[in-house]
Amino acid sequence: TTRDPPKQPQMMEAMRTAAYDTVQIMYSLAERTCTEELLPLATEMNIGVIILRALLGLLAPDILTTEAGPGSLHAANERGAFDFMKPLGAATPGQALLKYVLAHPAVSTIIPATSKVERIAENVAASGGEALPPEALRKLEALVD
Repeated sequence: TTRDPPKQPQMMEAMRTAAYDTVQIMYSLAERTCTEELLPLATEMNIGVIILRALLGLLAPDILTTEAGPGSLHAANERGAFDFMKPLGAATPGQALLKYVLAHPAVSTIIPATSKVERIAENVAASGGEALPPEALRKLEALVD
């Protein structure tokens, strides 16, 4: 996972006041620190979770380059690393990444934020079907760990 977002402790303190029905946070395959404390607290406090930036930059060729290997999620896609997701209802890498975030039981909804009309149907399709099994989640995490 990546470093703690700077506002996470303050957000959790605010959540504990029980003054909020929902929170809006960043959570993605690249940014998973919220799974350690924030998302469990949201579940405990019965607070809805809206995810933003679930895809931001994740499939660009120069993003998420790892020290150990040949590359980015773009490179992983080029070598077929997302193919195992097709039988699980994710026909594209973008859908796989959205399904990853939706698989967390604390997540209520995602704001995928797209500037391309053709992506709307692709994004909506990611919400269909069953939640991803733990093995699929681990395989996706292995792409960036």
